Amino acid sequence: MLAFGEYWKQTADTALVRELWPNLRKAFEWSRAADSDGDGLMENTIAGAGALEVGDLQEGIVSDVYLSGVWIAALDRFARMADAMKEPKLASEARAIRSKALATLEQALWMPQQGQYAFAILEGKKVNENLTSWPATALSFDVFDATRGAEMVGRLASNEIMTDWGRGRSRRAGRCSIRCTTTMVLSGPL
Repeated sequence: MLAFGEYWKQTADTALVRELWPNLRKAFEWSRAADSDGDGLMENTIAGAGALEVGDLQEGIVSDVYLSGVWIAALDRFARMADAMKEPKLASEARAIRSKALATLEQALWMPQQGQYAFAILEGKKVNENLTSWPATALSFDVFDATRGAEMVGRLASNEIMTDWGRGRSRRAGRCSIRCTTTMVLSGPL
């Protein structure tokens, strides 16, 4: 949904939106069904997507910042496409889910003492507080609060997470194991 929404945003190819609209609606319905607790966020445990190749970071995960950021951005694009397809009720539903998801993301994942977003919501409404590069995806789609997002950019650009050769190991890395570090180096910086 997000990739197609970005394509449409850049090309204004509404004819293709119209042609693929049934598929986009199915994607929306499937995605919103991946929220079993009603907080607006898709759950990695249902969707089977997100930043799950990160080794130890995936333990106890319910919803990670990567999947949440992509979902919130996709809801915005989907609502705009629904408007273009003359489906205001569906557009309104997508916007309502987005609003709830955004509130959940900000409330659950923002850690003011650290000036960063946590990696994920875990079972029992706990959070994985590790500093990772995964919030960069939500940042790239302007999902976060602007002030908090700017603070997060500062953390991502710091030597706690970024070096000339990739993600550095940090005493504050917590449970971010060598598998996590290797994944971040191989996938590159921001």
